[in-house]
Amino acid sequence: MEPISRRGPVTLATLTVAGRAAAAPPDVPDRTNPADLRGREPSRRRELTLGAGMSAGMGMRFTIDGKEFDHRRTDQAVRAGAMEEWTIRNTAPMDHPFHLHVWPMQVVEQDGAPVTEPTWRDVVNVPAGGQTVVRIAFDDFTGRTVYHCHILDHEDAGMMGVVEVT
Repeated sequence: MEPISRRGPVTLATLTVAGRAAAAPPDVPDRTNPADLRGREPSRRRELTLGAGMSAGMGMRFTIDGKEFDHRRTDQAVRAGAMEEWTIRNTAPMDHPFHLHVWPMQVVEQDGAPVTEPTWRDVVNVPAGGQTVVRIAFDDFTGRTVYHCHILDHEDAGMMGVVEVT
């Protein structure tokens, strides 16, 4: 069997469009340049602690605020429309990339040093023995989702929590 790359172009699909053209494209929110949250007072400040250690079964145990993940528990209850500041501390001897589903995070401080330019992230690194401070605008969406270490083994071993926005 010959590899596709030696056969030349291959048609994967043909798209046929019918009907009248839309009068005007719909308005799309500008998410490329979100508001800088550093000038606003947070409605609440929270501290989350990422930890690691050995479990009784001799495997690694990863936690947030000393707890392993439980999908039935709500770890952070947030009011819709709130803008919060989260200080994420890492007591473990390894970095943890922290990921919050749905809402982007603005990094305001990394290991005690303020960030000078508005810096928006989907995942923020929390260095071993260090901390990262982020601000989050809980706008646009309500419901239940998760935050976790973005290293799959750490997430699977318990380093995940539930946030519910109502």
